[in-house]
Amino acid sequence: MGAVVKLSDRSIEYPDAAGASMSEMLSTCSDIIESAFADRMRQLGGSETDIHQLASSAAYAVFAWSAGRGFAS
Repeated sequence: MGAVVKLSDRSIEYPDAAGASMSEMLSTCSDIIESAFADRMRQLGGSETDIHQLASSAAYAVFAWSAGRGFAS
């Protein structure tokens, strides 16, 4: 079973990361990052395109960092 995110009275189930494609993982990561700062960027005058581009870039940075560093402690 994948991760379950509970937001108030609704749940969203995500598939196991091991079974997800790279595209699915990047898309999910981008969505999570975008949701974290989208409202603030809109308040500052950012467009939906600006928000999406920044979230996509941040998601790629997360994956590039994790690939270079690995997940070992």
